[in-house]
Amino acid sequence: LLRTAALPTVDPAVLVLSSENVSAFEFVQINKQPYVVGRSVVWLEDQPYDRPWGTFSRGDVNATPNADDLTQGVTFSIVTIPRNLFLSPPAITTCTPTPGGVCSEMNLSFVPRKGLFGRAAIKVSLHDDGGTAYGGVDTSVMRTWFISLTAGRFAP
Repeated sequence: LLRTAALPTVDPAVLVLSSENVSAFEFVQINKQPYVVGRSVVWLEDQPYDRPWGTFSRGDVNATPNADDLTQGVTFSIVTIPRNLFLSPPAITTCTPTPGGVCSEMNLSFVPRKGLFGRAAIKVSLHDDGGTAYGGVDTSVMRTWFISLTAGRFAP
């Protein structure tokens, strides 16, 4: 009589390797997916904007970043639709992350075009230089926020 059973699930964090079945092994850290959190903005069409706006992390929102995650360079991709509402389109500047990998002082800046009102979508993604080896993820999900420009303060 031959019996089969399901193999147990193995947690890699507690995997025990013996010298009998492994001659050499190397632990590698897998790059975690970065994330960015922002907010929509309502602003005057005749005033430049440069203020704290959101946070980002070089590691997954649900996990502690690897030590390597904290030293990675980051770049933001920003798509603004429509662009004609701005003399200087939306841009993001960052700070140095805390030991937990989060930057709490990410700024958004833009210069509206005077006399134009409306709403623009800004689509933002974050790319780190940690690579994609062994299933790593180096780009956040593209997220969308809005900038609404309202009538400014005109001189009488």
